[in-house]
Amino acid sequence: MAQILITLKVNPSEETVISEETVEMSFGDHDWDRRRTSISNTFDCKGLTFVEFPPGYTDRDRVLDCPRIVFCLAGQMKLEVPSGDFRILQAGDVLKVYLPEPPDFSLSIVGKDRFRCAVAM
Repeated sequence: MAQILITLKVNPSEETVISEETVEMSFGDHDWDRRRTSISNTFDCKGLTFVEFPPGYTDRDRVLDCPRIVFCLAGQMKLEVPSGDFRILQAGDVLKVYLPEPPDFSLSIVGKDRFRCAVAM
């Protein structure tokens, strides 16, 4: 099963960048000896929150205090960085937001549907 993994981080020249890759997920039939595919390194998780944004919602003023992984469940969200690069996230996409340097980005909900996601912090 293929999964789109979108990463948002600050590069060494202190610019916020978006990268995208397709990762192949594989799941064995409870065969613990098989190499298991993962899409991220582990990190301490404070919790999992389900979030819903209405159509037309925009945001530029966030305070991120920890890394986040966003699992897109429904709707579409535009994620844009100051360079003008952007991605449209939709159901099935996964977004990784790195810290300690908070990335500079804006988000807006596109389309007529609400955007729903699960956020691991």
